[in-house]
Amino acid sequence: MMKKTTIILLLSILVIFGWTLMKMSVEDQGSSTEQIQPPQATLPFWQELKSEISGYLFLSSDQAYFLLDVAGNISLEIPLVPGTTAAVISPDGRQVIYWEGGFFYLFDLETMSVAQVNQDLVGSWGDKLVWSPDGTEIYFSCLPSDRMNAEICGLEINTGDYDVLTNIRAFAGKDVFVDASPGSLSYDGGTLFYIFSVGLPGGRDVSNSIHLLNMETGHVQVLLEEKDHAFVNPYQPLIAPDGRSLLFQALVEGVREVILLDIASGEYRQITTAANEYGISLSAWGPQSLGFFGAVGRLDKNGQLISVPTFFNLDGTILHQFEELDGWIVGWYR
Repeated sequence: MMKKTTIILLLSILVIFGWTLMKMSVEDQGSSTEQIQPPQATLPFWQELKSEISGYLFLSSDQAYFLLDVAGNISLEIPLVPGTTAAVISPDGRQVIYWEGGFFYLFDLETMSVAQVNQDLVGSWGDKLVWSPDGTEIYFSCLPSDRMNAEICGLEINTGDYDVLTNIRAFAGKDVFVDASPGSLSYDGGTLFYIFSVGLPGGRDVSNSIHLLNMETGHVQVLLEEKDHAFVNPYQPLIAPDGRSLLFQALVEGVREVILLDIASGEYRQITTAANEYGISLSAWGPQSLGFFGAVGRLDKNGQLISVPTFFNLDGTILHQFEELDGWIVGWYR
């Protein structure tokens, strides 16, 4: 009896000891898993994605405009004309059009020659230019002589003539200030996404909303209003290559962030986070609607604020940065 009891006791001890070892092993594995960092897929993903980016990136800095390859090598520098505040590269990558002092100029990248487009002075904020997919027109924020507010205009490049496409002044009043600024054009050229701003004179209490304009019928639809959202001052709406979603910038707790909007459902989500105190600027969609080009604010070694050109995934992950450059990517042509 004593022998049998001893055997049972020894077996119990072995079971408890084995269970304790197994638990320790599981805990150690869990602890090790938490300490192991997830594999960095950034470089392979970027290397694969680079093959989808044909042509060049169009970069703007304080001194000039540049053409870059995806490795960040400058292939062409375009001297910035004093007073130039906006420029955009043509869909075929052969020309750049820019606005300066009331006139549009066409810069040919092959001949390095410049030609004036319009002969009559045209007022503009000179903040954003949008080139039509067929390369025949430019859409911009204009200041018609008969109006006190900015409208959206379309300029024919061959003739230099322009038409006012919106009627924002219908919303203006004695104590109401209104403006419109283009954001992007759908890839079929049928819809223009723009910012409608309303506020008090002097730029006080300005509220922005995103509108879309049917280029064929002239019908205007409100896509997103600023009120009742966790962000303020949405601007620069960029339609995705697949036409399903829209990227735009907005201020979240005073910091520039990037937000993704699903056009069909109206649902949105913030992509970037406030981890960068100097904000993130939005520039252009990347290939296959998989990410976007932008710039991250950063202080250089001299304490100067610079903008580092960056490519982001749609979850806000930085996939690639052009570390040696200071500026922002205006766009890229395919």
